[in-house]
Amino acid sequence: MSKVKIIEQAREVYWASTYQGKWEVDGKTLEFRYAEDSKGSSFYLLQDGVWKEVHDFPEGSAENAILNMCSEMTPSEWGSDGESFVYDSEDSFI
Repeated sequence: MSKVKIIEQAREVYWASTYQGKWEVDGKTLEFRYAEDSKGSSFYLLQDGVWKEVHDFPEGSAENAILNMCSEMTPSEWGSDGESFVYDSEDSFI
């Protein structure tokens, strides 16, 4: 048995998560990874079997929709396999 005294409560000092998904937006299927940590986030697309970090998509593109969605909520919160819904980018805060 040990006597323990908390001098300073433990706290999170760094975190990191990477989500991977395969979504269809307006008929276009994209396989993506969304990585975020305490310092920021990165967005990757699987292109020709290689994960490539990508930026700056045209407004209204499938890629831009997925990136906006990932920035609003974690990708896993958007739904499970086979679910469908309408996403309105006009309502996006990004």
